[in-house]
Amino acid sequence: MERLRLAPTAPREATLDSIPRAPGTYLLVLRSRQGVRIEVGRLGPLEVAPGVYLYVGSAFGPGGLRARVGHHLGAARRPHWHIDYLRAVAGVEAVWYEADGVRWEHIWAAR
Repeated sequence: MERLRLAPTAPREATLDSIPRAPGTYLLVLRSRQGVRIEVGRLGPLEVAPGVYLYVGSAFGPGGLRARVGHHLGAARRPHWHIDYLRAVAGVEAVWYEADGVRWEHIWAAR
C-alpha cells in the first residue's frame, strides 16, 4: 500500500485528469459542515453529524477509477449507491486511490 496516491480535488477537471481509467480502489474524504437528517434509500433515515467521513470503494467496471470517482464528484440525479445520498450533504475534500487489480476495499475499511 505504499503506492497509495492522493489526487487533488479542486478544480474537478484537474482531479479527474490525474486519476487513471485503470481499475482500482479509492477512498473519499468527505466533510459535513452541519448536522442534518437524510433519507438513504431502503435504509431509511440517517442522522449525519458535522464532521469528516471516509468512504472506501472499488472501481473495476468500464472507465475504472476515473469514471467512478467522477460519478462521486458530481451531483447524483438518481442516487444509486448509499454514498450518493451522503454526497448531497457532504463535500469531497480529498480522493486517495490505488490503480491496480487488487481489491483493497475491505482491507482499507478494516483499518
